[in-house]
Amino acid sequence: MINEKDITFICAGKIFFKHNLTFRCLRSIRRFFPNSKIILSTWDGEYHKKLSKYADEVIYNQEPENIGSTCLPECDWYPKENSYNRQQVLVSTALKVCNTKYVVKFRTDFIFKKNCFIKFYETFLDVLGCEASIFKQKVLIYSCGTINPKVTNLPLPHHPSDLFFFGLTEDINLIYDGRFISKDLANYYLNHNEYNPALFNHLYTPEQFLWLQLLDKLNITYKKPKNYFEINERIAQETLYLFSSNFIVLDQPHLGFKSKFDKKFKYKDKKTRFLTTKHFLDFYKYIFGSSEKLEHLCRYEKVFYDYNCSLTSISKHMKILFKYLGFPIEILVMIYYSLLTLFLKIRLLYNEIISYNKCSNDE
Repeated sequence: MINEKDITFICAGKIFFKHNLTFRCLRSIRRFFPNSKIILSTWDGEYHKKLSKYADEVIYNQEPENIGSTCLPECDWYPKENSYNRQQVLVSTALKVCNTKYVVKFRTDFIFKKNCFIKFYETFLDVLGCEASIFKQKVLIYSCGTINPKVTNLPLPHHPSDLFFFGLTEDINLIYDGRFISKDLANYYLNHNEYNPALFNHLYTPEQFLWLQLLDKLNITYKKPKNYFEINERIAQETLYLFSSNFIVLDQPHLGFKSKFDKKFKYKDKKTRFLTTKHFLDFYKYIFGSSEKLEHLCRYEKVFYDYNCSLTSISKHMKILFKYLGFPIEILVMIYYSLLTLFLKIRLLYNEIISYNKCSNDE
C-alpha cells in the first residue's frame, strides 16, 4: 500500500495569477494529500511571497532558449511555443531534490477535487501486475493526450500524454533526464517542404519525442516512425504493446482533478481520439490475454463509466431545469422524471461500485 508520505508532487510550470489558479492548485494538493511533499518548479521572475506558504520547496529556473513554434505560420493556432525543453528544465531540476519513493508530475493549473488516483493505481497494479518492460514499475498517465494509434482520424503513434505522471521516482527520472530536443528536429517542417497533414513544425510532437528518446536511450527494439504521423500495423501494434506493458492509462474521473483539458476530452464521447481506460483494458486483454481478475476489473470499469456518465447527464439536466423554470409545467415534469431516473440509476451503480470494492478487499 502506497503511503502519502512517500509521494512528492512536482508542480511544474508558470504561475497562473489569474483566478489564483496556481495557489488553488497547491492548496488542493495540501488538502487531499496533507502528508505529501510539494515542490513548485517555476521560472525566474515568477516570485510571490505566498508560494512558499503552500509549497515545501520553490525552485526558480532560468528559461531555456525558445526553439520555435510547434506549428507552421499557416496553422490556425500559430505561434505556440514548443515547450519540450522548458518542461525538461522544470521537471528534471525538481527531480534532483526529490527524495521520496514516488513522484507526481503535475501542472500548475490543475486542481484536485478528491483523493482517488492512488487507490485506482493500486487496484490496476493488483490486476495487471507491477512489472513493466522498460520501467521498474508501471507508470500512471492521463488518457487525455494519449493518442489511440488505431483511430482513423490522424492516428499518432507513440504519443503518451505528458500532462500527468505518477510512478517510482527512478522511473520518472528516466523520462525527464534533462536532455533537450535540437532546433533541427523542432523546426523540421519549416526547413523541409514535405507532406505535413497537421501543419506541425516539429518532426515529432513533444509527447512523442519524450517517449521515443527514452526508447532510443534504452536501446529498445522497435520500428521507429519516420515522422509524427507515420503509421502501419506494426507501428500501431508496437505502440499498444509498449503502452500496455509500461503504463496504466486512466480517465479524468479516476485521477480526481479538474483542468482546462476536460473540455477537450468528453468522457462520454465514444469517438474520441484518446486512449481511454476502456480502450486501454480492451487492448491489454487482446495483447496479454484475459483472466478472472481482469474481467472483473473490466465489468467494474463499465459500471464506473456509466456512473460518471450519469453524473454528467444530471448536471446537464439541472442546467436545463434552471434555464426553463418559467416554461409550462409539462416540460418541467418531464425534466424532473428524467432527473429522478438518473438519480435511481446512479444509486444502483454506486451500490455496484461499493460491492466491487468490498469483494476486492475480501480477496
